[in-house]
Amino acid sequence: MKDFFTTGDVARICEIAPKTVINYCEAGKIPSEKSRVTNYRRIPRQALLDFMGKYGIPLARLEEAESQTVLIVDDDADFVRVLRKALKTLGGKTEVLTAGDGYEALVEIGRRRPDVVILDVRMPKLDGYEVCRALRSDPELKDLKICAVSGVAEEGLEASILRSGANLFMRKPLEMKTFLSTVSGLLKFTGRNHAGKQNGSYGSRERGDTRTRAHP
Repeated sequence: MKDFFTTGDVARICEIAPKTVINYCEAGKIPSEKSRVTNYRRIPRQALLDFMGKYGIPLARLEEAESQTVLIVDDDADFVRVLRKALKTLGGKTEVLTAGDGYEALVEIGRRRPDVVILDVRMPKLDGYEVCRALRSDPELKDLKICAVSGVAEEGLEASILRSGANLFMRKPLEMKTFLSTVSGLLKFTGRNHAGKQNGSYGSRERGDTRTRAHP
């Protein structure tokens, strides 16, 4: 269940133009606030519910529109494609978004806040460390679940990304059954989800053991 919605979310749920939602926000008809990190408007859940009730918009639209969302952030297109396909095996309403670098990730999170972010540590432009720190600096995103991944065998990398704000770390190549089970736990799909039947692995050319580390 989302605590905040973007103007795009509200437009889809209420079936009105995004520009109309922005105008309503600016006029105070829909209470909103701007994220300190992404500068996008966010509409609190209760504000959306109040708006829908006032204008007779069926609440069923909100229930239908809400889905669990996973954002994959990685500059390896093949890796992203494999993860996207694997995540589609999860039960329930699971939407998968993608971003090729840290900048794209912050923009995407501003537009549509995901429930879980699968974040590569080493990327061009803006790496995983910087993305984690940016997200954790925003009080609205402090509970966003971040699963960091990397195939780089670098001493201290795991500890550093956890200190930067990741909730847990997994080593590439990922063992898919373990990965999907981990994501399911983060999404809190207990009773509605399963980890699928994929037992293969995929990762970078640098081979290594699959490991999962939770932030203390």
